[in-house]
Amino acid sequence: MMRKELWAVIGAVASLIGIITFLTGKHSIREFIADSPSSEQLGPTTRQPPPVLERDGNNSRSFTPMPPRRVVTDPKEAVLHTTAGIIKLRLLSDCSPEHVLRFASLAGEGFYDAVQFRRVVPGVLVEANYRSDNPSSSSYRHPELSNCQFRRGVVGMSTRGNPLRESWHFFITTGDAPYLNGLYSPLAEVQEGMEVVDKIAQAVGTDRWPSILSIDVR
Repeated sequence: MMRKELWAVIGAVASLIGIITFLTGKHSIREFIADSPSSEQLGPTTRQPPPVLERDGNNSRSFTPMPPRRVVTDPKEAVLHTTAGIIKLRLLSDCSPEHVLRFASLAGEGFYDAVQFRRVVPGVLVEANYRSDNPSSSSYRHPELSNCQFRRGVVGMSTRGNPLRESWHFFITTGDAPYLNGLYSPLAEVQEGMEVVDKIAQAVGTDRWPSILSIDVR
């Protein structure tokens, strides 16, 4: 009986080693361990912005990492660089101070880079709501409700169907929406580029999804 149990353990360990080497593309567990960086090599844990796709004169593709962005502790405005154009926002710290700080932090980490606009309610709003890695619910926060009004060009945080929590998704109103007042956290308002927002709203649902290239907060 002891021998059977021993062989079962050996078989389980061998299977685990096989899975690890398959997922990492290594030919042996020794190679996997040798190539694993130590904590000294890794240094402090930081989140690097995703690489940017570039093309040279020969139309070949290469990836160049973006430089780290400055963390803003008292954010006033944000500039959204999108595939449809540039949108300049005034952040509403007087309406939703905690959400503004969280938005600035996520933007500074490059979290919103490559996020796509995949939801539109005609005449009401367009929403940035898709990331290919589908982040976990750890980014949820309780809404900050205020008397700030949802006029055309106001940015709000999405609840994704649960009124007691808001995700990293945000929407931009394309028309006056007083029925949203007191239900969502107003984050910012468009200062320049409302025509870009309208362009995004018209493009959502076509074969090419408009997306965010980067967000600069200052």
